[in-house]
Amino acid sequence: MKKVYILCFVFFVSYAYAQERLQNTLLLGKPDADKLFKAYARPAAIIGGLTQTEGWHHSARPLKPGNVGIQIIGNVTLIPEDEELFDLRSLGLQNGIIPNGETGNSATVLGPSDGGAKLLNRLTGGAGGRPDTVRLLNGNGLPVFPLPTLQFNVGFIRNTELNARVFYIPISFGDREISFTNFGFGFKHDLKQWIPSIALSNFSLSLVASYNKAIAEYDIEVTNLTNNPQDQQWVFNNTATSFGILASKRFPILTLMGGLRYDNSKTRMDLKGTYLVGDSPSPVVIKDPISQDFTGSRLGLNLGFKLKLGWFSFHIIGTASKYSSVSVGLGFGKNE
Repeated sequence: MKKVYILCFVFFVSYAYAQERLQNTLLLGKPDADKLFKAYARPAAIIGGLTQTEGWHHSARPLKPGNVGIQIIGNVTLIPEDEELFDLRSLGLQNGIIPNGETGNSATVLGPSDGGAKLLNRLTGGAGGRPDTVRLLNGNGLPVFPLPTLQFNVGFIRNTELNARVFYIPISFGDREISFTNFGFGFKHDLKQWIPSIALSNFSLSLVASYNKAIAEYDIEVTNLTNNPQDQQWVFNNTATSFGILASKRFPILTLMGGLRYDNSKTRMDLKGTYLVGDSPSPVVIKDPISQDFTGSRLGLNLGFKLKLGWFSFHIIGTASKYSSVSVGLGFGKNE
């Protein structure tokens, strides 16, 4: 069974009620914490970045020079089951012990809301000198909801169309805040003009490409320090690129399209601030304990359609790959 992932909002909201479990992970020591955070965050980092490449182009026919269009777009990506859990036994933990009777599987950020595994921490002793029992972070477990982006398109010279995206949303939780910023640019360039044998044929064929930058920041509060500096923050910094070939055929109100696309995503994820971390039997205070890089890519087949009525349009475009995506959008203006 697959479930739908909406990029960054879901990822950061999941931390709003997980401060204790985040601290539990750090108290296992930095080597274990690095491994656990990487396994936990990897699916969201890769798939979230690839989702940013979706929905840029809704026809292979570029706008005419000077024509302008605007789209409100929502993108979602289907998450395979094997990205919802990770195997603790494969991580080679030094201080985290899987108790008898536990499966050894724990939720990724995209996993079930009650999927955080139980571990014993050999660095911290409870009553009778026994290792403390800790719970790891749960998955988001949230229902489906859209996270839109706003895109502007303008026709340029030589049968070229330029695209730009911008979106910003701040969400406050008391004196803490989640913020998500998304911006990027793309282009579409007609290829038929360079191929005389098909220049007059009644379909469109274009080279398409895009670059996208997404930055998300979530303020967290871990109050295990005597003098809490309130500088703790989880930061997601993603760069995604895409290029491909798109073909389309226009009818009176309907445009059918299809193409082949390659997407690449690079993500830096940082846990910033001052924390108490169990690097040894005597936990130490450490600054900026986690910094990780993730890369992902996909080769996908695009299929979709667009309905156009005067100055308004509606599109649904899907990308078939390991991480299949769907883009739904409304357009206004000269949207081809």
